[in-house]
Amino acid sequence: MSTPVVAAINGAAAGADFALTLASDFRIMEQSAVLKQASTSNGLSFDGDAPFTLPNIAGLARALEIAAFDPAISSVPAAAWGLATQVVEGAKSLKNVNRFLTLKYHIDGYLHRRSDP
Repeated sequence: MSTPVVAAINGAAAGADFALTLASDFRIMEQSAVLKQASTSNGLSFDGDAPFTLPNIAGLARALEIAAFDPAISSVPAAAWGLATQVVEGAKSLKNVNRFLTLKYHIDGYLHRRSDP
Protein backbone atom coordinates (compact mmCIF):
# COMPACT_ATOMS: atom_id res chain seq x y z
CA MET A 1 0.00 0.00 0.00
CA SER A 2 1.45 3.35 -1.00
CA THR A 3 -0.35 5.44 1.64
CA PRO A 4 0.61 4.89 5.28
CA VAL A 5 -2.11 3.95 7.75
CA VAL A 6 -1.91 5.84 11.04
CA ALA A 7 -3.86 4.91 14.17
CA ALA A 8 -4.65 7.70 16.62
CA ILE A 9 -5.32 5.93 19.93
CA ASN A 10 -7.13 8.15 22.40
CA GLY A 11 -8.84 5.64 24.67
CA ALA A 12 -9.04 1.89 25.08
CA ALA A 13 -8.19 -0.21 22.03
CA ALA A 14 -9.30 -3.73 22.95
CA GLY A 15 -10.20 -6.87 21.03
CA ALA A 16 -10.69 -6.16 17.33
CA ASP A 17 -9.59 -2.55 17.90
CA PHE A 18 -6.29 -3.88 19.25
CA ALA A 19 -5.83 -5.99 16.10
CA LEU A 20 -6.71 -3.03 13.87
CA THR A 21 -4.25 -0.85 15.77
CA LEU A 22 -1.49 -3.41 15.22
CA ALA A 23 -2.29 -3.53 11.50
CA SER A 24 -1.55 0.21 11.20
CA ASP A 25 1.82 1.37 9.94
CA PHE A 26 2.16 3.98 12.70
CA ARG A 27 0.43 4.22 16.08
CA ILE A 28 0.17 7.58 17.85
CA MET A 29 -1.07 6.99 21.39
CA GLU A 30 -2.24 9.42 24.06
CA GLN A 31 -0.71 9.02 27.53
CA SER A 32 -4.08 7.98 28.99
CA ALA A 33 -4.80 5.38 26.29
CA VAL A 34 -4.68 1.63 26.92
CA LEU A 35 -4.16 -1.39 24.66
CA LYS A 36 -5.68 -4.76 25.60
CA GLN A 37 -6.07 -7.83 23.43
CA ALA A 38 -9.04 -8.99 25.58
CA SER A 39 -9.63 -12.26 23.74
CA THR A 40 -7.57 -15.00 25.35
CA SER A 41 -8.67 -14.04 28.88
CA ASN A 42 -12.19 -14.87 27.73
CA GLY A 43 -11.19 -18.23 26.24
CA LEU A 44 -11.18 -16.96 22.66
CA SER A 45 -8.48 -16.73 20.02
CA PHE A 46 -7.00 -13.42 18.90
CA ASP A 47 -9.06 -11.14 16.68
CA GLY A 48 -8.03 -10.24 13.14
CA ASP A 49 -4.41 -10.60 12.16
CA ALA A 50 -3.04 -10.01 15.67
CA PRO A 51 -1.40 -13.47 15.85
CA PHE A 52 0.76 -12.41 12.89
CA THR A 53 1.34 -8.71 13.58
CA LEU A 54 1.93 -8.81 17.36
CA PRO A 55 5.04 -11.07 17.28
CA ASN A 56 6.41 -9.10 14.32
CA ILE A 57 6.08 -5.82 16.22
CA ALA A 58 6.80 -6.77 19.83
CA GLY A 59 8.78 -9.99 19.45
CA LEU A 60 7.75 -13.56 20.14
CA ALA A 61 8.40 -13.57 23.91
CA ARG A 62 6.45 -10.35 24.49
CA ALA A 63 3.61 -11.54 22.23
CA LEU A 64 3.36 -14.76 24.24
CA GLU A 65 3.23 -12.76 27.47
CA ILE A 66 0.44 -10.55 26.08
CA ALA A 67 -1.50 -13.59 24.83
CA ALA A 68 -1.12 -15.57 28.05
CA PHE A 69 -1.72 -12.88 30.66
CA ASP A 70 -3.77 -10.29 28.74
CA PRO A 71 -2.37 -7.20 30.51
CA ALA A 72 -3.79 -3.73 30.02
CA ILE A 73 -0.87 -2.00 28.27
CA SER A 74 -0.52 1.69 29.03
CA SER A 75 1.31 4.12 26.77
CA VAL A 76 4.74 3.91 28.42
CA PRO A 77 5.23 0.14 28.04
CA ALA A 78 3.49 0.25 24.64
CA ALA A 79 6.14 2.68 23.38
CA ALA A 80 8.96 0.64 24.94
CA TRP A 81 7.66 -2.57 23.33
CA GLY A 82 7.19 -0.96 19.89
CA LEU A 83 3.40 -1.05 20.03
CA ALA A 84 3.22 2.77 19.91
CA THR A 85 5.22 4.85 17.46
CA GLN A 86 4.72 8.02 19.46
CA VAL A 87 3.11 8.96 22.79
CA VAL A 88 1.47 12.38 23.12
CA GLU A 89 0.02 14.32 26.04
CA GLY A 90 -3.67 14.95 26.58
CA ALA A 91 -6.16 14.96 23.72
CA LYS A 92 -3.60 15.54 20.99
CA SER A 93 -3.47 12.25 19.11
CA LEU A 94 -5.53 13.41 16.13
CA LYS A 95 -3.67 16.72 15.91
CA ASN A 96 -0.34 14.92 15.99
CA VAL A 97 -1.19 12.50 13.19
CA ASN A 98 -1.01 15.20 10.51
CA ARG A 99 2.05 16.80 12.15
CA PHE A 100 3.77 13.41 12.41
CA LEU A 101 3.24 12.61 8.75
CA THR A 102 4.24 16.08 7.60
CA LEU A 103 7.45 16.30 9.62
CA LYS A 104 8.70 12.73 9.38
CA TYR A 105 7.43 11.60 6.01
CA HIS A 106 6.74 14.84 4.11
CA ILE A 107 3.15 13.89 3.41
CA ASP A 108 1.44 17.26 3.59
CA GLY A 109 -2.33 17.53 4.06
CA TYR A 110 -2.88 13.79 4.33
CA LEU A 111 -5.86 14.11 6.68
CA HIS A 112 -7.58 16.63 4.44
CA ARG A 113 -7.95 14.30 1.45
CA ARG A 114 -11.02 12.12 1.27
CA SER A 115 -9.43 9.35 -0.80
CA ASP A 116 -6.25 8.58 -2.65
CA PRO A 117 -6.20 9.27 -6.38
